[in-house]
Amino acid sequence: AENTKDKDELESIAKGIVWYRDRLRVKCGYRQRDLHEDKDLQSLEARLDGLAKFLLPEEEEKPSLSLEEEADRLRQWEQNLLAKLAQLNQSTSGLNPSAAKEAERLITEIAELKADLASQGLTEHEQDKEERVLTRLLRLAELRQ
Repeated sequence: AENTKDKDELESIAKGIVWYRDRLRVKCGYRQRDLHEDKDLQSLEARLDGLAKFLLPEEEEKPSLSLEEEADRLRQWEQNLLAKLAQLNQSTSGLNPSAAKEAERLITEIAELKADLASQGLTEHEQDKEERVLTRLLRLAELRQ
């Protein structure tokens, strides 16, 4: 019973950290690099890892497959999205400064919208068809022409 309580509390803390990361991205405009450089976030994640190792040592040897699989899926998705963003950023290099700035803003908005839609369970194909994403993609295409 104590182990379950500890696990629930750690899961609650982990969800809080994920929420905090999301708020940094959405509200503060953090990018992946900014998240890696944020000392407060690093400290929170390190403390969570330390607590998990201390309170649930057997979990380290036998991680929950569903949680680990979900984390791997999210990491894969994030890497895929970052690669697409890098590709989009490269395509804005020939634009005038104001168009390049608008393109970067659109790219950021698209990424945030897709992250939100992915958290709601939409596939990448469904995300691309979503009206808000689609209008920004069309405007981005206009800027490139």
